[in-house]
Amino acid sequence: MHTKEPFKLKPPTRADITEWTSQCWTGLSKQTIVSGFAMAGILGKTLLVGDTIGSEIERFESDIV
Repeated sequence: MHTKEPFKLKPPTRADITEWTSQCWTGLSKQTIVSGFAMAGILGKTLLVGDTIGSEIERFESDIV
């Protein structure tokens, strides 16, 4: 059935946004999360060694995850 009223888009609820975000974070490994924070400079003086997490980053892992 066609109506003459325009379609009104509703924004997602905060609960929906929170659920989407939670699902995305749950799908990431701890190494990916810590590496992302380190590369963004959020962990301070941390170094990534090749494809592995350096010992300094591992100290922060339990605080982040």
